[in-house]
Amino acid sequence: MTFTISADLFRIAYKCVSTEETRYYLNGVYVQRAIDGAGALLVSTDGHRLLCVRDESATGDIPEGGVIVSAVPAQVRSFKTSKEGDKSGNRLRLTITPDGLPNGAMSCELNEGERPLGSVYLRAIDGTFPDWRRVVPVINDEPQQTGNFNAAYVSDFADVGVELSKWAGGARVTPMTMLCQRADAPALVRWDAAPAFGVLMPLRVNADEIAMPAWMSAKKQKKAKEPT
Repeated sequence: MTFTISADLFRIAYKCVSTEETRYYLNGVYVQRAIDGAGALLVSTDGHRLLCVRDESATGDIPEGGVIVSAVPAQVRSFKTSKEGDKSGNRLRLTITPDGLPNGAMSCELNEGERPLGSVYLRAIDGTFPDWRRVVPVINDEPQQTGNFNAAYVSDFADVGVELSKWAGGARVTPMTMLCQRADAPALVRWDAAPAFGVLMPLRVNADEIAMPAWMSAKKQKKAKEPT
């Protein structure tokens, strides 16, 4: 049983992987078949944010029920197609065979087009990935409200937008949109028409702390008269 996925999209999806040892089942990217059968979904979450990227180019036999793929972060950062590869259309691909090696290790080859670049260490996590679809917010036509979110996570999603734009060969940064139905509800994050979306959990913030600063509405002080 072997399948092939985009190394670039795997790298982007790895952005939201958890590093908590106690939540080991979130320490990798969950790879599963797309609902319509075309390609794969690459999903990661740390409980505070979630990223789902669709890889329409994925081929092969993805295990029934999906597989959680863990990797060495430093190695994941190298999964980036060179400019020459982009120009020729030979992008980086990961060909993975989940079974057959001890301790969850998976046989994996990194390729650029048809050219093999060598073996990569990946590991299958023996655990159950949560039903991530349950946290994806449903956005309807009702007016959205202003939410409160971790600025560092918003910045991370902005980085995802930049990477998706580069992956798509765009000359400009993909616009990022965040929608939430209520101030205490998760936000749905989109990057224009990119084949991905994110979910960002809200923070609890005192309403008084997000109001316009008092000094913005302060009245101009009258100049005191000088003593005669």
